Order: sequence, then structure tokens, then C-alpha cells
Amino acid sequence: MRPHIFSCSFLNAVKKWFSVLLPVIKPLMRENGGPVLMLQIENEVYTKWLRDFVRSYLGNNIVIYTTDGGSKSYLKCGVVPDTLPTVDFGPTSDENVKAAFEAQRKYLPNGHGPLVNSEFYPGWFVLWGQKSARIPSAEAIVNSAKYMYGLGASINFYMIHGGTNFGFWNGATVKAPVITSYDYFAPISEDGDINEKYLAIRTWIKSIPDWTNKPLDVPENNPKTSYGDVEMFPLQNLFNSPDDICETSQDPKSFEQLGQPFGFVSYSKRIDECGKTLGIKQLKDFGYVLINTNYTVGRHITLGVLYSIKKS
Repeated sequence: MRPHIFSCSFLNAVKKWFSVLLPVIKPLMRENGGPVLMLQIENEVYTKWLRDFVRSYLGNNIVIYTTDGGSKSYLKCGVVPDTLPTVDFGPTSDENVKAAFEAQRKYLPNGHGPLVNSEFYPGWFVLWGQKSARIPSAEAIVNSAKYMYGLGASINFYMIHGGTNFGFWNGATVKAPVITSYDYFAPISEDGDINEKYLAIRTWIKSIPDWTNKPLDVPENNPKTSYGDVEMFPLQNLFNSPDDICETSQDPKSFEQLGQPFGFVSYSKRIDECGKTLGIKQLKDFGYVLINTNYTVGRHITLGVLYSIKKS
């Protein structure tokens, strides 16, 4: 399955999930006395279908918005009729901020409507194998936020609070998987601590003369402690899996064909003669090759390059 495309198999999965999620959100919408002001539909792809599906559950009075990069090349493909177009970008020059909002304004009804940076990036995620990252400073974040505020724009920090990609739910880009942490170098870290970015943003907000709700006192960071040694123990041997969870096929099946959303799949084949070449053309993540249960070679994708991990 290819995610984020207009295909029946993917949309059926979205429909199944949203049919559970949207009824939970409905009483929380502003129109129903809740705290949710508006709802973003997945940015950049299959948005018309999503717009109609969301409204079939939540009604026609809710504010739905889309998010795209701050240029015509992004907005022309992402904007959907009867939704609010917004843009996303991180700290940058005043000229670039102005250009992004000018691009957004061209897609607003008659050029009128709120200027919104719905994903203002104070940091970024990290990919497996990434050696370094260009992370904006607290000063750069505040400078761009000040300029946007001066233009009368609305700002949503993404992320304001870092998080965690638990288990196998880390996601990936075209280049490589995202690491388990989603700290994002955010103003509030993955473990709930504040940092200099948080303090700089707070200081700026506190200095705004007409700001109604002034920031509260800064909370103390969480105390840290050591949990000591963690004992690991085996759960399951892949080579001794129960027969009732095994399948036989002429060709290897994909995770989707096996109904396996994440984790590991063990493929085995009895080879009666030597001289064969094993080829894996579409390895998307990690693969390990064993002969007679002995580890021989592994392959993994790191930033778009296929590396070999040979047994020493």
C-alpha cells in the first residue's frame, strides 16, 4: 500500500479510523461549546474527499483548513474550495515571511481572510543515521514570530511540545525512518522540560502590551533519576513460530498482504543447491539474511542509501 494517495485501499483505512475518531471530536468543536476552533484535513493530498467525509460527520458549519508550503507551487495543489488555506514555514527572513503570506492571500476568498502560519517550526525531526541537523535558535524563532504578529497573522507552533514515537509508530520520509524520539527540539522537550526557546517565547509574549492573558510563572523542570539496570529476556524465536501464523506462497508477500502493520516478518526458503543470488529490490527499512539460522548479512536504509552490515 502506498500511503497518502487517492487509492481505495488507503482511503478505506482512513475511513475506518476517522469513523471512530470524528464522533469523539464532534462534541469538542467550538460550535458545540468545546475548545476546538477548527480542523485541519491532511495536507497536500486527497483533500477534497477528506473535506466531504469530515463534514459528513461534523456538519457544514465547522472551519476546515489546509496546510501547504508558503509558495504558489505548494498552494496551487493543496488548496481546496470551501476550506481555509494556511501556510507553514519556520524561522526565516522578514522578506520570506511576507512572501509566504502574500502567496496565501492569493488563495483566500477575494484575497480577504486571516493570515495563518499553522505550522511554525521551532525545530525539526531527526532521521535514523542523520549526523547533524540545522535547528533554529531561540532568537531566530522570536524574531520571525514578532514579525508575523506585527502583520496580524495567527501563529501555531509545531511542535510546541516534543513527543515520542512509541514502538514501531515512528513514521518515515522518502529518505529514511524517523527516530523513535519526536522531541523536535521543541520549546517544551519530550520529557516535559522547558528550555531557552520556551523562555524566549514567554518573555516576548509577556512584553506585548495588549496581550490579555499574561504568561504564568515558569514551572520547575521535572526531577530526573536513574532506573538502574533493565533485565532483558527473550519472548519469541522467529524460527520456532507456531504453524497457525505462518503462510506459504510462491513469492514473498508484503507486510500489507500479510495484514502486518509493523514489526518483523520472517521469510524462509529451503535451498537445495548453491550458486543462487538473493536480490531485494524494494527494501524499505531493515532486512537481515540468515543461512541455517546463522546471521550472514544485513541491509538497512539510511538517508536514501542502502548500506550493508556484514557479520564480523
